[in-house]
Amino acid sequence: MSNVFGFPFTPYEGQKQLATAIFDACKYGKTAVLESPTGSGKSMAVICAVMSYLDEIKAKERAFENDMKRLKKEYEEVSTSSLPVSEVFKKQYLLNKQMDELIETFDVLRKAQRFYREAKKADIDIVEDSKYKYPRETHEDTEELKDIGESIKKIIYVSRTHSQLSQFAQEFQKTKFECRPCHLGSRAAFCLNEEVKSIPAPMVNCECQRLTKNSDDVEDIEDVEPASKKSKKEGCTFYNKSRITRMRDQLWNGRLITASMTDIGTSTQACPYFSAKASIPLSDVVLMPYSILFDPDTRESYGIKLKDNVIVVDEAHNFLETIYATSSFYFGYDEMKLLLDSLTFYKTVTLSTNQEKLWGVDQSIVVLDGIVKFVESSGERLLEQQLSPGFVRKELKLSSDYLKIARCIKFDGLLMESRGIVQRYWKSKYLKKESKVLSLLNKKKDQQKDSAPEEPPKLESDGLALISKFVKLLKVLGTTDDDVIVFERVDKTQKATVDSLRLRYFKLSIGADLEKVIKESNAFIMVGGTMRPVGYLSNTLKLCCGIEDVIEKQFPHVVDERNVLPIIVDKSPFNRPLSLKVGQLTDQVIDDYIDTIVTLMDAVPHGCIVFLPNYKLIETFNKKLTGKTRKKMFAESKKQNPNNLLMEFEKQCKFYSGALLLASAGGKLSEGINFADDMCRCVAVCGLPYPNMMDIEVKLRSKHAVKEKLCSTENEYLLNQTLRVVSQCVGRAIRHKNDYSVMLFMDIRYNGQPKDILPDWIKRNIRRSETNEIKNNMKKFYLDNKERSVLKNL
Repeated sequence: MSNVFGFPFTPYEGQKQLATAIFDACKYGKTAVLESPTGSGKSMAVICAVMSYLDEIKAKERAFENDMKRLKKEYEEVSTSSLPVSEVFKKQYLLNKQMDELIETFDVLRKAQRFYREAKKADIDIVEDSKYKYPRETHEDTEELKDIGESIKKIIYVSRTHSQLSQFAQEFQKTKFECRPCHLGSRAAFCLNEEVKSIPAPMVNCECQRLTKNSDDVEDIEDVEPASKKSKKEGCTFYNKSRITRMRDQLWNGRLITASMTDIGTSTQACPYFSAKASIPLSDVVLMPYSILFDPDTRESYGIKLKDNVIVVDEAHNFLETIYATSSFYFGYDEMKLLLDSLTFYKTVTLSTNQEKLWGVDQSIVVLDGIVKFVESSGERLLEQQLSPGFVRKELKLSSDYLKIARCIKFDGLLMESRGIVQRYWKSKYLKKESKVLSLLNKKKDQQKDSAPEEPPKLESDGLALISKFVKLLKVLGTTDDDVIVFERVDKTQKATVDSLRLRYFKLSIGADLEKVIKESNAFIMVGGTMRPVGYLSNTLKLCCGIEDVIEKQFPHVVDERNVLPIIVDKSPFNRPLSLKVGQLTDQVIDDYIDTIVTLMDAVPHGCIVFLPNYKLIETFNKKLTGKTRKKMFAESKKQNPNNLLMEFEKQCKFYSGALLLASAGGKLSEGINFADDMCRCVAVCGLPYPNMMDIEVKLRSKHAVKEKLCSTENEYLLNQTLRVVSQCVGRAIRHKNDYSVMLFMDIRYNGQPKDILPDWIKRNIRRSETNEIKNNMKKFYLDNKERSVLKNL
């Protein structure tokens, strides 16, 4: 029974239960919300379950010959039977229909196998003959692949980051499964062209399109010269169709299991972005970030079909918030005005004869002018008001086809030219006109010789970013009515003026979009380490997406209860209550927390992490703690790349005296980071990291949750969001079966409702104690676990 799903080792009980739940959801086409604690081997359970499901399908497909023999035999028996003629014809018709369906299925499989064989043979030929010229993909092959691809059952695996997707792919190395995974990402994420990589990420798409367009007519020459050394006039030399076909074939041969997309692209000198797209049809596991799957336009651009396929959403505890965040945008009044002036200037100087583009410019000017005048006339009246796209449309009083304008901008060259359009206007605004310069030269010829031309001030807004925001706004005005548009001050400390306003758009519900994804797929499975509160997710699926049957399961942690010591710390060493509430952060409150941290953390061997609600508190705590503890201090910064910080922190944690890291709850270090073993022998969460309740989006979203009956009260919604962050923070500490750590919940409010929302494996043993008693319990905990570790290694 232990190896029923092909685990490469004897699985834990929780892994077997999780794999069973995933397999059943795949097989019976269910929607499931599954919680498997971090560090319990979740990725391997997912792999073994979904690949066992695919193997079962492939086994049925391989049984074609036996099925065909059986049907032929039945046909002969019916034909020679003594049944009435009408009954014979009826049975013959049904048997013929079944045989036709089998033949069609077999034909697809036969064609797919031909492509697989050719891919493997070509890869072998390259190894044996370095001068081998790779075959170029024909249009007929591409069309045939698309048709075949729709019949190949796929597992669509989505996660938050590309590093998580790469780690998942490489887990296949440990298994016996044959797999053809591909990894999808944006042009910016996969780009190998050094010149393109150096420009801002929003501009990469346009530059890539321009370069690949210039590369279309380049002859595909298979040589050993690196792409980076080829002539610039060829466009992007990584966009070479023969090399892209080679990389695609390597993906079909399972290369992604041992190397990342950029590594494979570098070795083949092929573009990973286009190679990944080309490999989709015959890949059986397709990896992608949330943004690709849940955006209909992006999904369509990749050619991703959901029908009959299984979707697995990993790290699903925050996928709703991630989708909300990616769909939101800001568009400042000053940005609208700059884009309007730039397009107006462009219209007066352009020599373009492209009528579609000129129509797009004219219509964009009309819409922008309408929005700018709407903001100017409404002024402060708009501030913090909840507006619908329908209301804004009505106020604009325009008959414009917003979606047609958006398509025109995107496909008729305006998007690609936008950066130059804004730059030209900006220069024209500040550089002196030629007539004035000539006049000045005539008057002050000698003085002017040495004077430098006036340079315009630096342009803070990029043209591509501006027009991309405008396209998003056009789509909102053209398609939605239920979402929210608000106008707010860019800087809330300043007085509200028209110039200080910005438009902010966000969704209150993604139910309709998510419903399409779920109902089109065969099965939709959400898996996460800390899914609490599960009720909010399942209610979203049931009430907002219309999914009546949602499977909800929580699985046990693999770690022994003796390896975890969760404690509520509600008082300082001087017996004052600990409560880190916004608006009540006096010097005394801060000092009480500092004293408590110093007292307890000095009992911790190696590394410890303290999570705080915001970066301002991190700065304050860092200043006050420095020099008071024997541990070396590290602090997360909002703008800092965390990789170097983590490397230095890990080095210091090897010493017994160790290090103390201050990090932001909900920040980069609070999820997805592996603080295993000596990196985190203690994790503390100071306060309850509530969302910013002054933010208009938080206010409206909490009201919407109550309205849609996702929660009973607004406070319940806010508390659920808060405890999700807390659970993620403490989940960083236990990463495998033999790991151990103390978990400190440092706020008196944890004695109430918050502790009941924590994951079961934590709240089962949570306790509260006095500070001195806590310190003694911690010392005993570390001693006991160290002794057990020694005994296990004997």
